[in-house]
Amino acid sequence: MSKKAQLIWNFNGQDGLKTAEHHLVHLKEFAQMESVPIIKSGVNKITPLSSRRI
Repeated sequence: MSKKAQLIWNFNGQDGLKTAEHHLVHLKEFAQMESVPIIKSGVNKITPLSSRRI
């Protein structure tokens, strides 16, 4: 049985979107090194001052 987890981070401020995108790069690198499959990933801009990495 495989387990699934959903990880969500919120990044706030003027650079929130760039920070979320940068964080996603490192998450993908980690997943590749550890052979962890990523089913869904992305970045959502919530407001001009708030972004979410999923």
